[in-house]
Amino acid sequence: MSISADDIRREKRPNGGRYVHRFPDGSEAEMIYVADAADVAIITHTYTPPQHRGQGVAAALVGRAVADFRAEKRRVVPARQEFAAHPEWSDLLARA
Repeated sequence: MSISADDIRREKRPNGGRYVHRFPDGSEAEMIYVADAADVAIITHTYTPPQHRGQGVAAALVGRAVADFRAEKRRVVPARQEFAAHPEWSDLLARA
């Protein structure tokens, strides 16, 4: 299964938001973030339903968020596993 950025919906909220992909079976994968400051996003949670794991869904969600955050000039407190697998995203890391 290949998921493109167009298959992912961003839902903004005043204090953050989520990126979500809905599967044909009705289940959803999501990545939730909190806007810690105007220029920092904290990725707090990623979830992929068990039946859809191992297909790169979480990476697609985080990849879409990375593109948006980069365009918005935001720094990121990362979802460690996804960022460890993508060193090309390291320019977005907020230092603690």
